[in-house]
Amino acid sequence: AGWFDAGGKRAEPPARAKRIHGDFHACAAYAVKSVEADHGAGVLVDLHGLSAKRSVDMYGYLVRGRELSAKEDGSRPTPDTALAKAIRERSSVRHAASRKKTDSEVASLVRGRQSLASLVDQAYSKLCPALTNAAGQPRGRPATPSARFPSPKESRTPDHDLVYFNGAYDIFAHSSRQNGVRVDSIQIETLPDARNTRAQRVRFAKCMATALREFLRLHYDLSIASPAKPAPGPAAPTP
Repeated sequence: AGWFDAGGKRAEPPARAKRIHGDFHACAAYAVKSVEADHGAGVLVDLHGLSAKRSVDMYGYLVRGRELSAKEDGSRPTPDTALAKAIRERSSVRHAASRKKTDSEVASLVRGRQSLASLVDQAYSKLCPALTNAAGQPRGRPATPSARFPSPKESRTPDHDLVYFNGAYDIFAHSSRQNGVRVDSIQIETLPDARNTRAQRVRFAKCMATALREFLRLHYDLSIASPAKPAPGPAAPTP
């Protein structure tokens, strides 16, 4: 813990940086408390960007890459029982996990068909069918961990030999990782094609919103209506 410069060395930050850092976390803490007061529970999404060298998005829950893989070499996913234990004890989605009855249901939170990564993947396939793979099928939005790629270190997972980002301080400090907090947090690392152009950003936002509504319904019994379409403007005068 502490402050570091761009070269990775310990450094004393300027007063302005400390103030911005403090303001950011104060706002995040206030948002978490507000969601708890208004809705009882919720999800905080900490959105980051990956470089073009990557092939899939990454979702982080404070669960280590090796905890998602049964072997150190990542040759297969971890059994549900072992993964569920890690999720219940020290993940950033402990609140949702506490609502589940079985180890399989808990493990599915991060790598099953009802995980947020999988729901986003499904939303892309449904809402953006023109985005296809080499076989001409809907490409979706591949990510790990998910139903498509359960373990970031499994040999068949793209980028399995690269660093897996399992979550930073933000989702540790502002999530159910802290006892008594009923808001879960998920760190999402996205590829450039989620943000480079306005069309990509709109597409990503639409699919993420669709997935989040379903995620909240499935795991928190929270219902969020789709935004209403804007009312049509006045008719143009007849010439």
